[in-house]
Amino acid sequence: MKSIKSNMINQKIITFLLFLVFSNLGFAQTNQNWNWLIGNWEGVGNGKPGEGKGVFSFEYQLDQNVILRKSHSEYPSRDSKK
Repeated sequence: MKSIKSNMINQKIITFLLFLVFSNLGFAQTNQNWNWLIGNWEGVGNGKPGEGKGVFSFEYQLDQNVILRKSHSEYPSRDSKK
């Protein structure tokens, strides 16, 4: 009986370790796929309830292992006494 439990525990451990190894393989991509995204961007929108605009940028950080997004949005003030 003890042997069956140890085999089940060993199988679970092996399955977990294999999951960790194969799940990390998907993240090992080169940064060349994201070069089109790097830079400054601007967005403008209008409609209800009003207009707004924003700027944002993407840049590589941490030896090109992370892409950092910075953003700033502007919306016109609304008259709240309508």
